Amino acid sequence: MIARKNHPLTKKKNLKLEDIINEKFVMRGQDSNTRKTIEKHLKQHKVHLHKYIELDSTEAIKQAVLTGEYISFVSKRTIQMETKFGEIQVLEGSDLKVFRNFHIVRHKETFPSPAADAFIRFINHDSCVI
Repeated sequence: MIARKNHPLTKKKNLKLEDIINEKFVMRGQDSNTRKTIEKHLKQHKVHLHKYIELDSTEAIKQAVLTGEYISFVSKRTIQMETKFGEIQVLEGSDLKVFRNFHIVRHKETFPSPAADAFIRFINHDSCVI
């Protein structure tokens, strides 16, 4: 979960999902697998978000978060530049970590190209955290 660097939630440690219920969220569109993963996580914790808008691109979501008005769940891989420069901060809390599995399917008699092999290593580098 992310927020702009000066958002009030960035000052709190070990946030719980209950701490963020009244915040304004920006979410992916209904058909997004990321959205479905987030909704499943929230449902497991019996949390319902009341205020949110929907955007269909990660870049648009990051721009909405940068306004300071919204918080969001995005993959940590998509915010490396913004966190490096301190514009966006990852909110801390065990309830806020959402994991997503990726599966790679390929023909057993073929070998991945160097680019595909690099992509597979990139995906497998560490667990994919949303």
